Amino acid sequence: MRCFLFALRGIVAAYKRERNLRIHSAAAYFAVSAGFICGISYGEWLAVIICIGLVTAAELINTAVEAACDAVTRSLSEEIKLAKDTAAGAVLILSAASFSVGLAIFLRGENFGRGIERFDEHPWLWVALILSIVFFIKIIFFTWRENNDK
Repeated sequence: MRCFLFALRGIVAAYKRERNLRIHSAAAYFAVSAGFICGISYGEWLAVIICIGLVTAAELINTAVEAACDAVTRSLSEEIKLAKDTAAGAVLILSAASFSVGLAIFLRGENFGRGIERFDEHPWLWVALILSIVFFIKIIFFTWRENNDK
């Protein structure tokens, strides 16, 4: 049980420190919301969930690599730069691949059509969308602003 609490503590600490993790969390929220609105299939849900998990895990690993490198030295070193840059590159590749999966799922004719129909049938979805965007802008850019926010 303690290991689970340590893991949660690490996730919360990374969420507070890393702006990119908060951005990925917002993207995950919108992907899940779009999934419900568009009525995506079981297989499409699996793809969305796997993409969210992989990007989040990669961002946490990137945070761990950066923290470990910073603990070793703050001076410029080619090895430290390589470690940080390649970890960030892994997140970028996974994010781009996940974005492509999302486009393939949500822009597919029937999914996109159902989503548009739901917005036409339920105008309050527009209000929910706008409020969600405002909420995430606040969390991403104006919450937990610390000197080490990256």
